[in-house]
Amino acid sequence: MNRVKSLLRSELPSLPRRNRSTIALIAFFLILLLNGQAVIGAGISVYAQNSQEKSALTLIELSGADQHARKDLSRANLDAIAKTNGVTGVYPWFQRDLALSESSTWPDRSVNPGVLWASPVIPGLEPRMVEGASPGSLKRGQIILPEKVPGGKLRGLMGKRVTLESTRQTGRGTGEPARRTYTVVGISDNSVPGADGPTPAYVAYDDLLELNGGKEPVSFVTGYVKVKSEKMVNGVQSRLAGQGYAVKSLASQINELGGLFSVLRGAVRIFMAIIVVISLALGSVAGSLWVRHRYRDIGILKAVGWSRKMIFGALSIELLTAGLIAALWGIALGFGTSLLTTAAVSSADLVLLPVEPWKLPPMSSAAVILLAVPLCVVLGGMPRARQAARLDPDDVLRAVE
Repeated sequence: MNRVKSLLRSELPSLPRRNRSTIALIAFFLILLLNGQAVIGAGISVYAQNSQEKSALTLIELSGADQHARKDLSRANLDAIAKTNGVTGVYPWFQRDLALSESSTWPDRSVNPGVLWASPVIPGLEPRMVEGASPGSLKRGQIILPEKVPGGKLRGLMGKRVTLESTRQTGRGTGEPARRTYTVVGISDNSVPGADGPTPAYVAYDDLLELNGGKEPVSFVTGYVKVKSEKMVNGVQSRLAGQGYAVKSLASQINELGGLFSVLRGAVRIFMAIIVVISLALGSVAGSLWVRHRYRDIGILKAVGWSRKMIFGALSIELLTAGLIAALWGIALGFGTSLLTTAAVSSADLVLLPVEPWKLPPMSSAAVILLAVPLCVVLGGMPRARQAARLDPDDVLRAVE
């Protein structure tokens, strides 16, 4: 045992230098995987923040445009729904067009920001705020603008009074421009477009009615029903469906996690599997090459009286150390560069994949790497180590000639 310790003390310090190419290759793949995981995790973080899961679990969505709906969402029908047992509130939803009428309020005076869709604030589905007050406390004459529009960002309008133009109905199918002045009390995060569209502007319900000519639509496009508790959602939903309404709970929509959110969650699991597979593949190759390159040393050690057990133990420790060094380098560089990667992707403002900046990969990935990579390197080199430990010194030395 003393001879094994003595050999390892003399060999281990030079181990990274002698096998830097293999260690660097494993570390490189780990860096790529950790950066990918960080970006995916940062994307999921944004989606999770925007989903408002907890507050939306007691909401039921009603659709007046669904082809299967046998009842429309008129005010009379909504008032009847409000009397249903377990219902604590009913919130109609519709939109009206708005536009920044003065080019001095545009982020880029040469680019028209386009239409801003005036929308009501639905309790439980409040937008995520970038600046300003809670959207649930809007008063008449106040407005929350979207952060991003064609031409740039509207954050510079925070706290200012702005004039917006809308279309005032003058008759059936006819209208004329009308201007209204609002105080900007908030800027919402519209990086992930939701049901309110890509550029929603939130106003008080009375202001929305004014934009619609002072009256509600004959039938609403969408409505939301607030239920007393999450346990009562299914019962209320069934009753409303039986009455002919097209209904869907927000809880079921969140659990389905459709679209890109679902893809991102699946991608995280796939990346964890890739880490294990690549560790096995590269570890096996690295371990086999490692032992093959040490054949001559093995022959000399056997010639001076080393037993099979001593040789196998020394080789296993070297392989384990090499795998551990590769794992540590990969984790250190992977975690370090992931901060820069997520910041770069976030600054790119990708519409399909908004990313929270300065995010790290999950710590579970580091734990998997620390266990899997050294283990796989040892397992990869073990067959060669056993074979080498059984050979006679002359056979071992001839194998490398």
